[in-house]
Amino acid sequence: MPQLMPRSSVRLPLTRDDSRIVVVLAGPPGAGKTTAARQSGLEVFDRDDRQWHTERGFQDALRDLGRRSDARAVVIRSAPTSRARARWSALTDATACYVLTTALDECVRRINQRGRPGRHREIAAAATWFERFDTRDGVETFEGWSIDRPQRPSSGVRIPVDGAVRPRSGVRLPVEQ
Repeated sequence: MPQLMPRSSVRLPLTRDDSRIVVVLAGPPGAGKTTAARQSGLEVFDRDDRQWHTERGFQDALRDLGRRSDARAVVIRSAPTSRARARWSALTDATACYVLTTALDECVRRINQRGRPGRHREIAAAATWFERFDTRDGVETFEGWSIDRPQRPSSGVRIPVDGAVRPRSGVRLPVEQ
């Protein structure tokens, strides 16, 4: 199967149009979650998008996504704890969950560069994210997109099937300038 480097917005040539793919992508503010999600070519659910006027409306959309058998999406959430990632994965019936662990100083640089109102609150949220972050659930670090070969689940762990999107080690996402 081809391996794709996330150098620009690319469509992943998945092997089956009917493959269900829902990836929860977690990480601190400023980690690059939105950039990475857009590079997947999948539908992106990001609470920061203007279409979501309330958290409740966003969660209702995620619940609907979890019911769709044809869903092909990336869901962006902060989710620093195993419990939070489990919650979002269950709500969306996610096929995979990954975390972006961009260094705090880089997150702060990106937050400042965006220049949004409330950036001090975002910086505080990033620092809190790192204080709360745990890996008790064995969450894998996201480092790019690739196409994975089919695998069989073992020991109750849910592994994506044919055409599923998985992160690829050793690929760093480009810093948005």
